[in-house]
Amino acid sequence: METALLAYLNSQTGVTALVSSRMEWEDITQGTALPYVRLTGFGDYVERLTSGDDELEVKNVQFDCFSTCIFQQAHIKF
Repeated sequence: METALLAYLNSQTGVTALVSSRMEWEDITQGTALPYVRLTGFGDYVERLTSGDDELEVKNVQFDCFSTCIFQQAHIKF
């Protein structure tokens, strides 16, 4: 899921126009130029369906935008 979500965000021209490819899960490399987006996943659990053995993985994702000014943050839309 992490790879697919990053691929989707990288395909969005509005996002990449502002942050280029500076989007990472969890840890951002020290010294990364601003602005960038940090994705944090939490709440992993498996949801079992009553109709059988199918399991769905559920994860909540938080998007944090870092920039030098509020103007940049306000224009990063997902």
